[in-house]
This record gives sequence, C-alpha cells and structure tokens, in this order.
Amino acid sequence: VCVCRSPNQTCKLAWSPSGSMLVVPGRATGEIVVLERETWKITHRLKEHRECVNIVSFHPSGSHFVSASLDGEVRFERAHEQPSSARS
Repeated sequence: VCVCRSPNQTCKLAWSPSGSMLVVPGRATGEIVVLERETWKITHRLKEHRECVNIVSFHPSGSHFVSASLDGEVRFERAHEQPSSARS
C-alpha cells in the first residue's frame, strides 16, 4: 500500500473506531484514499499533501483523522462516517 521513495519508509493505515471506514495513505503524490468497509468502495480521495503520506490515525470519536507526510506537514481531516445509531 505504501509507495514512498525509500524502501525504509513505512506507512500505517487506520480503521475508524467503529470499523466502518479504512483510511489508506501512501501514494507518492500525497493522496489518501478512504474506503467504506461493507462494499470496499472508495468514498473519498484526498490530495492535501505534496509528498508520500506515511501515517494516518483516527481521533477516538471517529469524527476526524490526522495524516503526516514526508512533506513535513500534519493535516487534520474530517471523517465522513455515519454515527453508529444511523447505520442499519
């Protein structure tokens, strides 16, 4: 999943606290992909970073996640997860 310039770079993906979303970093272009677990469809593509994203982590509430990149930036993104009471 991680495609950074150096084989020594590691990437960490993140499950949302409810387990309904998977955030996958690591595109050399700085892209982050958000997948919906039940269908594995891509729900969002974020291109906020200029270089490889090597880590993402969710806030315990599931409302936001953070990403860090080789460009030296840390970004906070709003997660588009339905509250557990809204899911069937």
